[in-house]
Amino acid sequence: MIRWREHLEGLVLRLDDRVLDHQIDLLGHTVLLRGPGSRPAEQPDHDDAWLTYLIGRSSSFVDLGCSAGAFSVIAALDPDRTVVAVDANTRALRWCADNMISNGLATRARFVLAFMDREDGGTWTPEPHLVDAGFPPHDHVPVPRRSLDGIVRQFDLRPDLVKIDLEGGEVMALQGATSTATDLQPSFHVEMHAIPTLSMVDNAQQVLDWCREVGYTAHYLAEHAPLTAAAQIAARGRCHLLLLPRGAAYPPGLTRIRQGDPISRAAEIPLSP
Repeated sequence: MIRWREHLEGLVLRLDDRVLDHQIDLLGHTVLLRGPGSRPAEQPDHDDAWLTYLIGRSSSFVDLGCSAGAFSVIAALDPDRTVVAVDANTRALRWCADNMISNGLATRARFVLAFMDREDGGTWTPEPHLVDAGFPPHDHVPVPRRSLDGIVRQFDLRPDLVKIDLEGGEVMALQGATSTATDLQPSFHVEMHAIPTLSMVDNAQQVLDWCREVGYTAHYLAEHAPLTAAAQIAARGRCHLLLLPRGAAYPPGLTRIRQGDPISRAAEIPLSP
């Protein structure tokens, strides 16, 4: 067993497609994580600390594109937090469920196999640019097309934080969350992607258009600044936005966290034994 002791710096498990067990000391709590991947576990991703901070301020977390479930595990450590983990890849969703079970957290989460779309209905066939590259092609089972609005209604949820990491499917997921945004006003942590069929400028412009439609503002996390024009992130191949209901204050603790900081930079979050 490989041990990583730097709080959750190695939380997102990507190690050359090998499956490894990681026993992590998280602020006095031992967490076991498993999963395939491709990036060294000791290198935090751009948004790990930002997202951990936001999870600590949430009471109901929806993880769209949960992958192996690292952040679903973090969220579920608080027994009072509702967690819904969603992925279009059956292999990824199984790893997420396995990590929850291994840590005794499975009863605190719901698992949904779904391709996030504008509305419910039909099925989806995997497309390489919309699937986490850390996971091989999944089991070729029909994947339901779902909207966040439909999932929220199905489970009678009141999410206050939604993570969107969908490899270029950000706008479709947001367009399927219009009622959720209007009625419940959660925060959205969005990983933006430029893909062959969608430039960063076009992607960002569609996100800004959606924000105007539902009464939200966009913030560019790398600069802790409002995103008012798509050109601000035109040069990025991947970046992160925080979408907030218009008038909501930007979380003050985020300003001390820089892109790529380790998770230990985030404020301590409520954890159960």
